[in-house]
Amino acid sequence: MPTRQKIFSYLVIVALAVFSVTLAYGAEGDVIKTWNLAPDVTSLRGVGFDGQFIYLENAGTIRKYGLSGNLVQTFSYGYSPIGFAWDGQYMWTTNPGANGPIHKINISNWTIVESISFSPPSPPSWLCTVPHGIAWDGSKLWIVTSDSCGMYTMDPSTKQITWKFKPPGTKSAGLAWDGQYFWISDYVSDGGDITTLDDHVYKINPNTGSVLSQFTPPSGKSRGMTYDSVDGCLLYTGITPTLYFISTGATTPCSIPGTPSSPSPSNGATGVSINPTLIWSASSNTDSYDVYFGTASSPQYVGNTTGTSYSRSGLSYSTTYYWKIVAKNNCGNSTSGSVWSFTTAAYGAEGDVIKTWNLAPDVTSLRGVGFDGQFIYLENAGTIRKYGLSGNLVQTFSYGYSPIGFAWDGQYMWTTHPGENGPIHKKWLWGQTFKIRLTIISNYVEYGHGETTKSRV
Repeated sequence: MPTRQKIFSYLVIVALAVFSVTLAYGAEGDVIKTWNLAPDVTSLRGVGFDGQFIYLENAGTIRKYGLSGNLVQTFSYGYSPIGFAWDGQYMWTTNPGANGPIHKINISNWTIVESISFSPPSPPSWLCTVPHGIAWDGSKLWIVTSDSCGMYTMDPSTKQITWKFKPPGTKSAGLAWDGQYFWISDYVSDGGDITTLDDHVYKINPNTGSVLSQFTPPSGKSRGMTYDSVDGCLLYTGITPTLYFISTGATTPCSIPGTPSSPSPSNGATGVSINPTLIWSASSNTDSYDVYFGTASSPQYVGNTTGTSYSRSGLSYSTTYYWKIVAKNNCGNSTSGSVWSFTTAAYGAEGDVIKTWNLAPDVTSLRGVGFDGQFIYLENAGTIRKYGLSGNLVQTFSYGYSPIGFAWDGQYMWTTHPGENGPIHKKWLWGQTFKIRLTIISNYVEYGHGETTKSRV
């Protein structure tokens, strides 16, 4: 039976364990750790995080670091962004000039995929068109401007910019989203003198813009800021070549979603239905999934679902499709799966309708149909309509007959005319065709009536 002393010791240990978890990430505003990047880095501006690597701007270059502080790669960029936001597939950066621009970046080689002019509605001054901080909340971008004119949202697909509310402070710099709240760094307090560099970091209610709390960050003019979802803290840069890891006061970080896996159809599958259901395994720490799909090897976003399946229909036969799933959670964290592919079946089962052409109202009644390997010929009310394989009408011939049968012999088209003796049949027997009118396909006029004469065009 344990003694009171042992029980007390046990309780103390448990209490210390709980206490250590509670303070594992420090109180709000505490500096958890720092990276001193001198002498290689002379001045920092923006900072970004993709769940695996940290990206820092230094004199027009982007430096990619592992989480242990090791330099992985350096990219030449030519811009000095303040804001970085990772959407699970691309990094978005803000470049501090009038109307930006805002860049969508492929992080594998740091190339610009898209450049977007930042033109907010009715800005009171040109400084209100200068984007600074940027953050991704899981569905859209949020942007703050130089003069704290407003906090804006931007839909990446439509490029629509909407004013939401005025942020606190006078000179907004960095912006971060931790899955629940926004954090804005400001380097001049309301009514303050810019020379005082009176920095603040504000915790913001995302619905109202109200300030929930604030703290004074490390000394030096604030610049970039983003959220590190692995350590559960803010990454903060000032005017010195030091990166700060600052606690948000949370007891645990928001976890990164697991990687989507186990695709169905399996990667590289062939003979897949043209109406497939895409299925994948559930990822840990995930609230929803973005679905990317298309015939390009970099598939486009098509929708979001909270389940682990997504249906497609009406695909083309004998076509390779690519798809990808991005797992997301409500913290704004995301993890992309691999790009998978499959190829649809060459044709359907016997009797399946592969596709249709609805030719109304130009065509009122169809009778015969022919094919010469390049074009399709249809009879309609005594005329022959010549179509391309995409369904486009190429030419219409006046004919005066209404053939049921068409046959292409490599040089000429042969047609049958459903009347006694043809008019060009030697003898009419249902189910058997004797001599058929000979026509020249170039202008669709009859060339000969007898069976002894046949000439090439």
